[in-house]
Amino acid sequence: MGRQRAWIPFFFLLFFPLVALEPACPTQYICPRYAAKKMSPMKPSPCFLVMLVDAPHFDYSDGDLFLRSWRKHPQGGRKDGTVGHAWIYLRGVKDGKVVEIEGGHSGERGVRSLTYMEGVDLLIQRGEKNPVRYLFESLEDGYFESGSGTHRPTFAAKIDLTREQFEAILAYIHPSCYPYKSYSLTGRQCASFVVQVAALADLSITAEVTLPLPKCVRVGRQYFSLYEDEKYSTITFCSPDMVEQELIRRVFEGRAEYALDWYFAEMKCCLDRK
Repeated sequence: MGRQRAWIPFFFLLFFPLVALEPACPTQYICPRYAAKKMSPMKPSPCFLVMLVDAPHFDYSDGDLFLRSWRKHPQGGRKDGTVGHAWIYLRGVKDGKVVEIEGGHSGERGVRSLTYMEGVDLLIQRGEKNPVRYLFESLEDGYFESGSGTHRPTFAAKIDLTREQFEAILAYIHPSCYPYKSYSLTGRQCASFVVQVAALADLSITAEVTLPLPKCVRVGRQYFSLYEDEKYSTITFCSPDMVEQELIRRVFEGRAEYALDWYFAEMKCCLDRK
């Protein structure tokens, strides 16, 4: 039984992402490296916002291809177990001093709460009628992760800010205002954080993904029910993949500037100064 239980999260990951993407269509996918070749580098300015994303680039062409891309890394991401990240770099002037902030909303550390896969696994073992409900829970181990963490961005876009926009973002991301402790797959998380910050700069980003959830998963000869209540038949959340695609489109539309090369150069300068 213990051996079989260890397989449940793995098989859950295999069956979970039978995907129907909204609003992004597979034919609309734009390779970030190809797009970068057609983009001009950003121009320096005194007050600006850079939105960065480390997109896992899962294959959303159809359910089978998505499963194959997901299976390559059974922990639900790349070899390091990550499923991507999105964060911001903010620069401006306040009270005569230059302010620079880089970071984003992170969580699911498995410290104060079980991780999402652990939570679903536990509820399955307990015989819950709707074990998949744990994916909709808000965890209480969220935090503001300063810098990029261990992530390397796959794309970055910059927009200039007015003083009012800069101060609005500065106030919004302050720990006394933003509830970093609360981390939720379907609510506040890294991608939704970037979407909300972009909105304060009058840049609209649509980054939600809708996944249909299977009612049960098969492990060997045994079936495990994921839900009985139909309200758990789909799940919607913001995806780093969609953030990346939206940022690429905004650069092509002229509403943002390509900033990835600038970011790498800036980070190199910071390391050299150290």
